[in-house]
Amino acid sequence: LPLHYAAWQGKMEPVHILLHWKSPSNEPALGGETPLHLACQHGHFDGYVLLTKYLDTLNVNSEYRSFIKHRLTWLVIEIVIHKYVP
Repeated sequence: LPLHYAAWQGKMEPVHILLHWKSPSNEPALGGETPLHLACQHGHFDGYVLLTKYLDTLNVNSEYRSFIKHRLTWLVIEIVIHKYVP
């Protein structure tokens, strides 16, 4: 799935274009991951931000939203540690 691949790779321009053209944004891949899940899992903060702009249209349940918020917290901590701690 093109949107999944772009989110996984952190390619924001293709993600934006695919979302604009209504690519299936909440369709799970073979492993069950959505593009939002892949962006978080692979540390693409920009992908998270872009995909969450569309979260209301993704029709995800509250449990999944809680997972994403929890994962984002750890993602931000990891980014800060890798960027500022020698």
